[in-house]
Amino acid sequence: MVRVAAVRGVRLPVAVRGVRLPVALVATLLLAGCSTTPRSKEMRVAVSLPRTHPHPLLVHVEGGGRADWQVHDYPFQLAVAQSLVSAKAFSSVVKQGDTGYRLDVVLGDLRQPIGGLNEPTQMTVLWSLSSLETGETVWQELVASTGHSTNFFGAWRIRNAAEEAARENIRQAIERLAEADLPREHGAR
Repeated sequence: MVRVAAVRGVRLPVAVRGVRLPVALVATLLLAGCSTTPRSKEMRVAVSLPRTHPHPLLVHVEGGGRADWQVHDYPFQLAVAQSLVSAKAFSSVVKQGDTGYRLDVVLGDLRQPIGGLNEPTQMTVLWSLSSLETGETVWQELVASTGHSTNFFGAWRIRNAAEEAARENIRQAIERLAEADLPREHGAR
């Protein structure tokens, strides 16, 4: 018969195949955060830019992962949009429209370590800005970034490193986009 102890409302076996409670608790805590999706609020950046593009912007993100530990499309899109609004990079960020620009963001390679306390997470994202009026691509950059985390718990370490890599990627893209020489009026360069 296996004895059971209650820990904050969770029933845990006292002994699991000869493993004592402290070892089982540590293993449980290490694995407890396995479904830790990177959060949009932790991917946002505050960037101060020298100028604002005088056009509205529509943001679209695709290519994100489906697993819990991967960066998903919607949280990344939300982080990008909120970061652009905060930076005042464009006159506004809109959900739909037919004037201004469209920023297409394709989440590419996300390499996350399996183990180790300070191994980097690497992220590659393709950023493309096109005119909503003409469809012409006016700016495109492939941005690579790295994130680290020394959090003791494995799943949280992976999430925090992915959030840092995403933050750095968004920061680099917004800074490069701000430097882009965009047409003042669509159709004219």
